[in-house]
Amino acid sequence: MRFSGRLSGHAAPEVIERVDSAELRVVRGSTASAIAMGHCFASRPALEECLRDFVSTGSAKCFSGWPGCYSVAVLQPRCVTLIADPVGQFPLYLARVGADVMFGSSAAALAAIVHAIPDQITLLATLTCPEAHGLLGTRSVFDGIERLPEGHVARLANGRVDVEPCLEFQADSRISFADAAAILRLSLTRAVDSRVTSAKSLTADLSGGIDSTSLAFLARRKSARLPVFTYVNNNRPVVDDVDQAVRAVKLDTGLDHHLVAGSDDDLPYRSIDVVDDEPHSSAVATGSMKARLNAAAKLGSDLHLVGEGGDVVLTAPAAYLADLKGQRLWRHCLGWARMRNRSPLAVLARTRAVSGQNLREAFADLADGIARGRAPGELSWEEDNIGYWTVPRADWLTGPARRTLAEYVHGHAAGLGETDGKPVGDFVTSARLRSQARTQ
Repeated sequence: MRFSGRLSGHAAPEVIERVDSAELRVVRGSTASAIAMGHCFASRPALEECLRDFVSTGSAKCFSGWPGCYSVAVLQPRCVTLIADPVGQFPLYLARVGADVMFGSSAAALAAIVHAIPDQITLLATLTCPEAHGLLGTRSVFDGIERLPEGHVARLANGRVDVEPCLEFQADSRISFADAAAILRLSLTRAVDSRVTSAKSLTADLSGGIDSTSLAFLARRKSARLPVFTYVNNNRPVVDDVDQAVRAVKLDTGLDHHLVAGSDDDLPYRSIDVVDDEPHSSAVATGSMKARLNAAAKLGSDLHLVGEGGDVVLTAPAAYLADLKGQRLWRHCLGWARMRNRSPLAVLARTRAVSGQNLREAFADLADGIARGRAPGELSWEEDNIGYWTVPRADWLTGPARRTLAEYVHGHAAGLGETDGKPVGDFVTSARLRSQARTQ
């Protein structure tokens, strides 16, 4: 899936490249056309109606509300509107070349057009502190190529680019636990049902964990027979729990269980494919995934479900402790200390240190940590897990690289207000959800 275009002065927008796939859908109206990029499960008539509503109102929210995750580009005679999805799974990029504005779904494709070079700060930050959400702003992996922030809309016209928030993802503290569970159940059901309906031959992972198992059973409700795959490598244990998977399969005779035998070719770092866009750390360990997808392809699957990301949705990061107080905080510290075999007083002390920080101070400490390279002594569980991000791994960078990145982070911290930011638990959860979106 790839799309790129150009807007020159008052001329009509020009489509330079469009690589069609199931993840790129185009609808046309009398005065505009729209391109949906990602997983959009709206029907064609519904998308056409969305486009007509947008032409009438100009509201980017006309394209929201459908199952899936997708970004949208609307091309009109003298303007372009880009709508980025709320979590950044299908990013959009912008670049300027003289009076022209380039736009598209691939930073690498735009970089090839404008002859952009890699952005040093982005590369250093991505390798050293990828969880530091917000640090890079609109920077991309290429110098001069800007990423449209997730949940924002960009309007390109008359040589101007105006960006504003539209569908920003944020936690809603007013929702009760019971209501949140009901919303999650509805979202999962709609997402799975939409994919089942769109697939000619559906398959799914079944690792034995709660994530893929839940999706497989949801999909089975709409499938007469559902092939499921568990990865097995007796010589190199991985996360798939075969015993748990076998027990789960016995609960539903409609699950057709396949054990996928692994080999040394599936080990991390054995097969790193060259990608034409921003890389992600998961690329080093895709062996077992490739083995399962190959097995699914042999059965004729055209859509495969995986449970990747479930832990991020269903499990709170330990950083939420920094948002608690009093007896409730102490009870939670005791629970985490027992689970991690740590001193509850050490967990409490780290929690209080983090709760006393605002985001600006946290970024300043991050800069200091990068400059040092690595904190002295052994890193404890609470130091690495209770905070805005894990401790940066900068000791393997050269001295000049550490200084360059540390100076940038200090400058970023200085630009923040004392009250900027959100509760630590919300910040970390949002960052992890966006990291998971990049993984996908």
